[in-house]
Amino acid sequence: MLRTYDAHAGTDREIAAAAARIRGEPLMAERFTREREAADRLRAIMCPEYSGEIRRAGGETGLPFVYMCRNRHGALVAMGEGDTEALAICDAFLRFAIRTK
Repeated sequence: MLRTYDAHAGTDREIAAAAARIRGEPLMAERFTREREAADRLRAIMCPEYSGEIRRAGGETGLPFVYMCRNRHGALVAMGEGDTEALAICDAFLRFAIRTK
């Protein structure tokens, strides 16, 4: 889970490095952890032909947002949790990147 204190340039560079490895080409670090539009570009890398949904977790969990990406058969491809929508997407991307090493 990514928290608000994880939203900084260091995490953005880590995400950019993972994205570059997956894509096989350099990628400039953006404000992935702080801007929803930048985080949405990660969704295109992680889930190019899948559907993704972001929702509030609520309840007793204390997790404000959950992002889930599923394939066309409904199987979970990636999931992330975060204090903001962008952080939930970034968390899912980092988990996805670890599995695709």
